[in-house]
Amino acid sequence: MGKRIFPILLGLFAILTVFSAVFAHQPFFEDEDFTFSTPWRIEDVSVSTAVYATLDRSSDIDYYTFSATQDQTIQIEMTIPQVVGLEAFSPTMALIGPGLPEAKLPDGVEIADGHGAIIIEPTEATEFYEPFGGQYYWDRQEDRIPAPETADYFVAVWHESGEIGRYVFVAGAREIPGGDPAYRTKIDDYWTLPEPIEEIESDEHGRRCYWSGYHPEDN
Repeated sequence: MGKRIFPILLGLFAILTVFSAVFAHQPFFEDEDFTFSTPWRIEDVSVSTAVYATLDRSSDIDYYTFSATQDQTIQIEMTIPQVVGLEAFSPTMALIGPGLPEAKLPDGVEIADGHGAIIIEPTEATEFYEPFGGQYYWDRQEDRIPAPETADYFVAVWHESGEIGRYVFVAGAREIPGGDPAYRTKIDDYWTLPEPIEEIESDEHGRRCYWSGYHPEDN
């Protein structure tokens, strides 16, 4: 009996180990709009954090903030969920804070006096598969920037042409379990765009695909 139970327990341990590994990043959702006055605060920018957010109107600019110490590497990136209609969706983001170089930011992007910025523009997308959620994404851009001084920094996210769509803002690399306990419930809603929406048949990879003709002015 003992010889039969041991392989079963070993298998369960392996499954739990894999489960913990793929869910080591901390997922959160944009339940309310992230504005300059009410940005999403990342408590530890070194911890792998994924914020599932939406640019839901042409003038929408989302803001994130966090603290960093001098010379600490700030790692930020942007991914796009593989939803039909978002193939070309490519927001721009900018790291904003003291000690950064001067930059020409679009009208509407707020910046404190004395702060500079580094604009991180989208690049050609590369595909990757996220095993915990069982979904495909497009990697759009990423950068690793040393903090010029110990201070609070902002990241602004916008679309140059005012397009709307879903995106995932990712910061940090140190994997510590955590995040929104309602992840499983929220991720299914996030994976669809707002009404009107209709499901179409899966593609050759078996992944779910959706079409949306959503424009906020229609609602």
